[in-house]
Amino acid sequence: MNLPLLLAIAFLAAAAATITGFGAAMILTPFLALLVDLKSAIVLVAVFHTASLLVRIVLLRKEVNRRIFLIFGIPSLLAAGVTSRIFGFLDVTPITWGVAFFIILFSLTSLLNPSLRIPENKGLLIFGGLLAGSVSGLIGMAGGIRSAFLISTSLKKESYVATSTAIALLTDVGRIMVYLYGGSLTKTHLPLIPPFLIVGVLGVFLGRWILGRIKEEAMRKAVLIALLLIGVKMVYDLVSAS
Repeated sequence: MNLPLLLAIAFLAAAAATITGFGAAMILTPFLALLVDLKSAIVLVAVFHTASLLVRIVLLRKEVNRRIFLIFGIPSLLAAGVTSRIFGFLDVTPITWGVAFFIILFSLTSLLNPSLRIPENKGLLIFGGLLAGSVSGLIGMAGGIRSAFLISTSLKKESYVATSTAIALLTDVGRIMVYLYGGSLTKTHLPLIPPFLIVGVLGVFLGRWILGRIKEEAMRKAVLIALLLIGVKMVYDLVSAS
């Protein structure tokens, strides 16, 4: 796959993630893995993802739900810090299978039963944060799990996206520091970073413009459909690679 096509995919991924609150890493990582090895792709996407999140949080900072951010985000940060330390020693394929099946099951169930909500209690939010952070540190594609928990709360669309963005940013900064300290990002990757950062920022502005023009229920349905498609794509990629 050539670089211009990857940049186009990155632009659309950043726009889509600004609307749904997740998805940039899930969309981009499998494609970037065609250019570099999977673990390098996870690290590079983490850098791209963090830059996109920074712009998104500047645009939506007033909408962050601080209670959910702290209850979900702190466990997520701690779990990502722990699992990113063992990132280089594990086969991430079984974990990716588990994430894919969880996302497919949750999205299908929620689409068939629109009234379904995960109870918004402290224990479940802490568990969700630990689970999302653990997956983030290992495979960098935890947005689906985070969104499955947050989209089932009472958050309005802008608050949902802003809170999800703040949690993702907190987690990403933590794991990138571990990746850098562990030498996972090498000099050969550096030329790829600037163009991905530029298209990521442009994609965020497009997504923010669209977000302000869609209704709450339409947005929730779009998130669930996106989750389902991402889960199916993950399974397809895993089967193709086996």
